[in-house]
Amino acid sequence: MGKSLVNVITICQNVNSLLSQSKRRLQGVLVRVDGVEQGLIIVARSEWGRNMNTEAFKTEVERHKEVMDTLIGDLKTQILNLPDTPNIKRAGTNPHCFTMSFSHLGNNWSAEYHDFKKQYEVLVDVLSKCTPDLVIERLEEIIKAQSVRLANGSTSHTFKFHPTVISHLMEVGGYRWKSVAIWPEGTCTCSTGKDVSQDFHGTKAEAEGVCRMLCSDGFGGDRKRFPIRTHIELCQKDKL
Repeated sequence: MGKSLVNVITICQNVNSLLSQSKRRLQGVLVRVDGVEQGLIIVARSEWGRNMNTEAFKTEVERHKEVMDTLIGDLKTQILNLPDTPNIKRAGTNPHCFTMSFSHLGNNWSAEYHDFKKQYEVLVDVLSKCTPDLVIERLEEIIKAQSVRLANGSTSHTFKFHPTVISHLMEVGGYRWKSVAIWPEGTCTCSTGKDVSQDFHGTKAEAEGVCRMLCSDGFGGDRKRFPIRTHIELCQKDKL
């Protein structure tokens, strides 16, 4: 399957950083990846632009775009190859026709909710509509929201992703949820800093649950010292 998803995401982020550096060389003139020619015209017309090697800049940006296109292709392939829905039996030649035990439906009876392959296809379609430099940001937004708004003509609806699908994305993408609590002065001293505690979790629900528990039970469950505020963050394991 080639590069792991976490490696693809990391490389995408690194290439985006290089692309941003190239753009900054234009001294404030923002050039979209898909609008190189227009940006170069702006640069060439400026006084300082006449002394700039615009062809070299164009080559650099186009090279980054080519690398990003390849990486995004790898990213989409990795997503489409994630594990299928457990406890279902696909039937016939229709890839989205399947049977499933009533006991596994839970409180959501939508076929699309339980069809992981369909969910991966929807995710890839959404990412395909982003410019290459925004794909990773969009992916992380979807993981955080666990849903996405899909347009259908003049209307739109919320498409919810199954928690297991989100877990697959987080696992192969190297993501974890972090719960953070800010405490009154003198409450604790942690490796993250004085009066700041944090913990890491596999799901968003677990991180939110810890925050609620700290707010209701206090530090160490003493019901005396309570956090000033709490929040959760999505982060990658190699950037903890």
